[in-house]
Amino acid sequence: HAGDGGLGGAVVDLADGAEQPRRRRDINDGARLALDHEVHDRLQADAIDASTVAASSFSELGLGENIVKVLAELGAASPFPIQAATITPILEGRDVLARGRTGSGKTIAFGAPLVESLLRSQAGDKKRREFARSPKALVLAPTRELALQIDRTIQPIARSVGLFTTQIYGGVPQGRQVGALAAAWLRAAP
Repeated sequence: HAGDGGLGGAVVDLADGAEQPRRRRDINDGARLALDHEVHDRLQADAIDASTVAASSFSELGLGENIVKVLAELGAASPFPIQAATITPILEGRDVLARGRTGSGKTIAFGAPLVESLLRSQAGDKKRREFARSPKALVLAPTRELALQIDRTIQPIARSVGLFTTQIYGGVPQGRQVGALAAAWLRAAP
């Protein structure tokens, strides 16, 4: 990560003017560009326009065979631009911030390399199959619906390599959720 190894980060942008948040529409393009450059400089980040990244295969981006196979089964035979721009830097341990429209592939862009990284971190670990293992990752989502949507996308990828997922959210009895924590990779919503 940028703070530990000096690798820096990447800011991937697939958003167009129509996708900008309301508060940013009031800023003219020159001021917004200056603000973006100031933020990138402070973060020591490289700005990347995902639409300019040459599409590769998921395996060329560094994902393993099982993950590539399940992505194809999910209908993602080749990476979308945001995925092509983010997967390799994430696997390299870089911090990545990306924005894009709904349906641009952000969940797979972050979820698939997260699963691959967890798998790599467990390589050679004899205890990885032990019962009642602790969670290895946490994905926060602002709503229950988004947490469920993320899980529907990530769960088959995680299961393809022997990892499990669960969701934790309020407003329901917590017995099932507490029990699932012992063996699951986890996504949470307030």
